[in-house]
Amino acid sequence: MAAPRVRKHIVVPGKPTAEAYKPHHRKIDVAKPPAPPSRATHGRALKRALDAAVTEAHQRRADAGIQVHGAVPGLYVQFESQPGVPLQLSSLEDARQGIELVAVNYTHAVVSGSAPGRPGQKPGSKNAEPRRVERATVFVPEGKVKHFVDRFAAYSKTTPKKKRERRHEDMLDPVAALRLATLRALWTDGRPLPSRLVWRSRSRADVVPVADLGTQTGAMKRFRVSCRSRATSLETGPPQRKRK
Repeated sequence: MAAPRVRKHIVVPGKPTAEAYKPHHRKIDVAKPPAPPSRATHGRALKRALDAAVTEAHQRRADAGIQVHGAVPGLYVQFESQPGVPLQLSSLEDARQGIELVAVNYTHAVVSGSAPGRPGQKPGSKNAEPRRVERATVFVPEGKVKHFVDRFAAYSKTTPKKKRERRHEDMLDPVAALRLATLRALWTDGRPLPSRLVWRSRSRADVVPVADLGTQTGAMKRFRVSCRSRATSLETGPPQRKRK
């Protein structure tokens, strides 16, 4: 007996037919990002940059002296790609540990030399095209920095690679640098980042310069959580005056 139709508005005329699967005949080669001159040196540099980001985040949190109830403590780290090389975004997050990719934005840089996948372009060419630089902002909860430290350590090994050993080259070869993220790194709106935000409550409206807000650990996410806890709303632009 045929099953009852649950989507009666969809009408498929004729009987179904089956076709044999035909694989794609053309081999598609995906260019891998060029490896740095020394993966050990690159891995140690990323480890130092992460240590500096953690230290700076703790210092800013202590200077701010603000604790937002209900917010998950942690820091936002921004990974920047090599020009013309996309980041492996899925490798930068781990849902089981609460490590979350929260924003991705792009810029362009003109760099002399041949681009990945374009060996015909001569170094220093006047016709060099701007290459896209990808920046991914990742939230790392407190105590989960070790997730990246372990990957940097494995990536930096100089001993012969064992069978099935993971050294995370696909994840870290495209990364040119990392740093502590600011509010600007979290801004993905098509409009330019406003110069100030308005913290509006029932009794008053406080104007918060973006430059100051960007120095606070947790940035926009914590700011929104604090707004909700104070029954306030978040707007961009100057506070509106009440009409008499």
